[in-house]
Order: sequence, then C-alpha cells, then structure tokens
Amino acid sequence: MSEKPDLILLDTNMPVMNGRQMLEHLRANPELKGIPVIMLTALCEPQDIAAASALGVSDYITKPFDFTELMEKMKAAVSHAKPR
Repeated sequence: MSEKPDLILLDTNMPVMNGRQMLEHLRANPELKGIPVIMLTALCEPQDIAAASALGVSDYITKPFDFTELMEKMKAAVSHAKPR
C-alpha cells in the first residue's frame, strides 16, 4: 500500500461488514494497525463502547455529534498517533 490515511472515521452500521469487523481487519493488518480510528456511530450502549475500546479505538463519538468536538478529537488522535 503506497498511501495510508492519517485517521479513519468508522461507523458501526455499514453494508457488507460492521464497524467492529472492519476494525478487527484493520488491527490484524500490520500496515494499517497503527492508524488511529475514531468510531462515529449511533450505538451508545456500554457494551458497544467497551467492544470498540478493546479493539483499540482512539475515541468513540455518538450521533448526533458536535462538529467542533469531532474536529478536536480528530486532531488529538492524529497528534497522538505513533509515527509510521
């Protein structure tokens, strides 16, 4: 892979595979596992947040969300990411 994103925003409800499955694939790929991921989803149950945290998300934001807060969390996640 020649180019990689600095950050991934990932929803839980997606076609083909859900966000947790996608996150598992990202974390299993050595080239992608270090990219910070922010879950941006309508699911706000504690077990949903705990499952995402166990897979190493940088942050978990529930819908509806504040755009300014999202931008701040995105900046924080990128600035705290380990250099690739």
